[in-house]
Amino acid sequence: MNTQPNPQLAPAMALVQLLTDHPDLTVVRWSVDPGTLRGYVCGPLDGNWKALHACADLFGATARPRKGTYEALGIRLRTYEITTIWRDVPVEIAVSIPADLHDPALMEGLLDEQRHQLIDPAVPAEPKAVAA
Repeated sequence: MNTQPNPQLAPAMALVQLLTDHPDLTVVRWSVDPGTLRGYVCGPLDGNWKALHACADLFGATARPRKGTYEALGIRLRTYEITTIWRDVPVEIAVSIPADLHDPALMEGLLDEQRHQLIDPAVPAEPKAVAA
């Protein structure tokens, strides 16, 4: 008989508690890995900012963009990550968002002329052509 605890038990129990305590949580695809609870929000893309903010608010965490982008179904995407500890279990949530979209919460309260000045800091600026 194995006396070692199953390393998936704590993340599985944390997931049950999370979904019990927050039944209105946005739909997340969960993976119970040994010692870690991982979540993925893959679609629909038009609601992913809302999902990202909901998860960050729930866990009191900050979402950070991963470096680089990837393409899926002809759409260039960037992944944002939330990494935290919940109920003594490491939690990692990844949310994919079209790379060209900017967070609508950042746009609120800005004047129209200021909105065009916002750029995604994770996207390098295009080099300017040098006149010969």
